[in-house]
Amino acid sequence: MEFLNNFVLPQSAEHIELLHYMLLILLFLFLPFISIVFGGIFLSVIYRKKAEKENNNYYIRLAKEIAETTTINKSVGFILGVAPVIGIILIYSQLLYNSQITNLNYLALALIFIVVALVFVYSYRYSLSFIRIFNSFSDKNISDLLF
Repeated sequence: MEFLNNFVLPQSAEHIELLHYMLLILLFLFLPFISIVFGGIFLSVIYRKKAEKENNNYYIRLAKEIAETTTINKSVGFILGVAPVIGIILIYSQLLYNSQITNLNYLALALIFIVVALVFVYSYRYSLSFIRIFNSFSDKNISDLLF
């Protein structure tokens, strides 16, 4: 992350204090959102597996509604999931200017993992819609429509 040192200028004490407050605001946005998203998806996966085991469409609908409620939409996932991490990386690059600490590499790796995780979460969310569509075209439902 040496390239961030080229963009960072030495800051005054007031500016560093402001950066601490901005860091707290970003963490207060990021941590609850990511916890709700991952917790909701975990609960949705549990109900989807229960639906497959018991062959019950109500659990699939419940899993889909939980996933839709907790993830809201993709733009909120980017705004509250990815943008705060980018801001946190920039704030830490300002705070750790001219220090020998290499935590910025780990934060960049965390950003990559969060982006990949959110892509998987939203692809899972939209796959639940396809599961309900395909289940509605099962042999039993089509035979009921023909007769």
